[in-house]
Amino acid sequence: MRKALAIPSLRALWLGQGISVFGNVFLQIAAFWILQLRSPYLLVAAGVVIALPQLFAFLGGVLVDHFGAWRLMVLTDLVRAAVVGTVLVAALADPTITPYLLLVALALTTLGGALFGPAEATLLPEVVSGEGLVAANGLMQSTSQTASAVGAAMGGAALIAVGVGAILGFDAATFVASVASLFFVTASSRRRVAPTDTPAISLRAIREGLSAAREMRWLIQTLPIIALTNLLFFATFISLPYWVHHVLDGTVADYGLFDALWAGGLILGSLNAASFRRWPAWKVIAVMATVEGALFLLFPFWLSIPGELAIMVLAGILNGVINTIAISVIQASIPAAMRGRVLGMVITLLGLSTPLGPLVTGVFFATGWSLVILWMLSGVSGIAFGLVWGLSKDVRSAMTDGFSGNVTSSAS
Repeated sequence: MRKALAIPSLRALWLGQGISVFGNVFLQIAAFWILQLRSPYLLVAAGVVIALPQLFAFLGGVLVDHFGAWRLMVLTDLVRAAVVGTVLVAALADPTITPYLLLVALALTTLGGALFGPAEATLLPEVVSGEGLVAANGLMQSTSQTASAVGAAMGGAALIAVGVGAILGFDAATFVASVASLFFVTASSRRRVAPTDTPAISLRAIREGLSAAREMRWLIQTLPIIALTNLLFFATFISLPYWVHHVLDGTVADYGLFDALWAGGLILGSLNAASFRRWPAWKVIAVMATVEGALFLLFPFWLSIPGELAIMVLAGILNGVINTIAISVIQASIPAAMRGRVLGMVITLLGLSTPLGPLVTGVFFATGWSLVILWMLSGVSGIAFGLVWGLSKDVRSAMTDGFSGNVTSSAS
């Protein structure tokens, strides 16, 4: 980890990511709480508007390969700062429409994130290569989750103390700070990720990225269970503020604590993922996904804030390890010339089911079905995910050498 931080460009990325994520979490905690107080259906709408933009990650990948990752990251954060600033002015002018303005802010900042994500994922393996990539991914993910944990823990208190207007202003300022940090990325790193043979922004470029993604046979074969797990996990997390408020009789501070401890678990998992690097990646993911699913099955039956917080931490640790391994394997297996488009395609394919998650939550609210069933379905899907990864021959053959950069071709 220390060797990775010795690289100036990585330090700049690390700092900028942490700053902007911190502001985003402040905004999301405040928005979700305000919206669920107004109506549970506005909470569902919030889930939809932060999920739909993820489908545009493929466009972010094309833009990365066209403009270069660094340029796209700077432009995206400048636009997001302007959007949140505009929403702040409108909210101050007419406070009665604040809930709807918050939906706009969530939608547009998430859309920016859908473009920013493939750019950052493309830039990272150019800045840090070889075995350092696992440590760098762990560092970046743990930093993101640290900012999420601190932001979530403070977000509820901030809403009470300073109000939503100050939170919007702070979020806009963090995007500006993120842009400033990107200018500390070394000039050589910026040039290295700027494409020399720029592909046109066209349907052909998109098809090329999709074709390259299809060659990762192990990923395509496991995509259905990944999609189902994403859908159900997202649906349960959209319902979490409602669960805390109406089932556990908790406050906004309690909800922030749930979000913070989940993020804290992700931090621990991300930071320690490299300790599993000698194990085959498929085995680590299979075991940990199965255990995480079992924890989700247990969650709705504990019915105490301390007990359920403990489950969130443990599940978060497992999820952090899984995420770090997965992104390292995928990055290492993609040719540099196609990295932006393929990563964009992969992110989009993995997120195809996410917009349906809030709709599932809405069905439970509308029909009066118990949210216990939703948590149980999430647990079962997590266990199924682990079993599929453990039993698939293509997954096992593609990940026989761990995840320290030694990935065999899944199409062989």
